[in-house]
Amino acid sequence: MKDKRKKIFLICILSLIGLSLFSYLAFKVNHGFKQLQKDFAEDLPSTYVLSSEDSSIIANRYRSKMEVVEVNNNKVRGPVSTIRFDSTYSIILYKIALTDNISLDTAFHTKLKKVDRSVGYSYRIIGNRFFTFQYKAGKVPSPLRIYLTISDTPLNSLYSNDSLVYYHLSCENFSIRYSEKEPVDIFVGGNEGIFGTYSIPMDLLFLKRNNGIYILLMTPLNRKAGIPSDLLYNIVFDK
Repeated sequence: MKDKRKKIFLICILSLIGLSLFSYLAFKVNHGFKQLQKDFAEDLPSTYVLSSEDSSIIANRYRSKMEVVEVNNNKVRGPVSTIRFDSTYSIILYKIALTDNISLDTAFHTKLKKVDRSVGYSYRIIGNRFFTFQYKAGKVPSPLRIYLTISDTPLNSLYSNDSLVYYHLSCENFSIRYSEKEPVDIFVGGNEGIFGTYSIPMDLLFLKRNNGIYILLMTPLNRKAGIPSDLLYNIVFDK
């Protein structure tokens, strides 16, 4: 009789634990679903023309070689534009709005480390043949700092001053955040291939202009083709 009561008691305890776990999981799934609904409600229909302000980033004589693939619009953050250049390269263009005047000389920080997206946040994904460009849902505060974390690779800026930082490199991934403690806002990572993660040949440019910081990422459409080290710089500064 005593053993039977112990068994019933144990079954009750296990049932309560199971019910509690089920309730917790149901809450988390429901919360996650509602958060996703909220995040996707931020999206606006795509367009296929750059604004005059964004177009001005490309030097006039190069604009005839541009083809706008898509402009991903959003209610709470700036558009992310994908451009095909000269039928050979892809440019992703995004502007971070500024309310404070900052100097890239002092505001820009880099770190060599493999990274990933922050856990618990939704990210929009812009696909490419060999990598993805992902940006976090939600409003972006005006940054006072920019933290670029990049997978282990030799990192040398070709140009750097108070309004420009320019890299020519090849890496598996990088992330951008605006404080060491804030979640990753932008994540770019190579897709998985047969022999591991693809390395991404790129020109990466940060430019302070028009009350904001523009991020321009230029890659070849064919990752094996490579990219000239000054190409994106020349396109922006009319060289």
